[in-house]
Amino acid sequence: LSLASGTLNVAASTFSQSGLVEVASGATLIRSGGFTSTGAIQGAGTVNVGTGTLFNDGTVAPGGASGDLTATLSINGNYAQGPNGQLSVELQGGMAGDFDVLAVSGTATLNGALNVTYPGGYTGAGGSHPVLTYGSRAGTFATINDPNALFTHYIANSVVLGTLSNLWIGTAGGDWSTPTNWSLGHVPTSGEDAQVPDLGGAPIITLAAAQAPRSFTFLGDETLQINSGGAMTFSNPSSLSNGTLWLNGGNVALNGELIVRNL
Repeated sequence: LSLASGTLNVAASTFSQSGLVEVASGATLIRSGGFTSTGAIQGAGTVNVGTGTLFNDGTVAPGGASGDLTATLSINGNYAQGPNGQLSVELQGGMAGDFDVLAVSGTATLNGALNVTYPGGYTGAGGSHPVLTYGSRAGTFATINDPNALFTHYIANSVVLGTLSNLWIGTAGGDWSTPTNWSLGHVPTSGEDAQVPDLGGAPIITLAAAQAPRSFTFLGDETLQINSGGAMTFSNPSSLSNGTLWLNGGNVALNGELIVRNL
């Protein structure tokens, strides 16, 4: 079934699909109450299951087989991927529109495999790719097949491949180790880039425990004060280009470039 435009409302008393369904951009397939797919669903349009669920025991692949390969396929309703189900996405670049997205308005219940491919030679390095978005989530993928082994982040409203920015949301200085000071609700991890905006007033952010973000960037004239017992380890280029690094009994392990204005 190839739905090139318009809306197709499937009103049969029972419905499942085991072939290929392609829903083009701007087109909508409606099956209120949901259905099970053991075949393949692909495209850049919308599958509307109302308050029901699309049960994927086959393959869901946003995007097309030719032309612009990457796109967003929308599921209005819930999405449940079984143990034999697969979500297949392509990454051609780090900008929105250059990688596939499955956008689920309701709950995404995950199992099965996430398959990642890279047409055109893009590697995904340094990029952030939210390939699955949802209103809420249960479970995780059982298997991730990714030749470039990008870090996988399961966060509140998306699954992100690659790097992830964890933003300081404290209104002033404070303790780096306090989870509520960060946008993701936890301190930055080795797969996340920590970013502190220009807070104004030269506040001090303190660190008294070991921390290891992927990188950190201070955009204003803040001070990062590393106290006794504190250690900052990072693997990618980091910067306090307008700020101050104060080693107050702590230490820094440089596994990447660090730019500091004041030391």
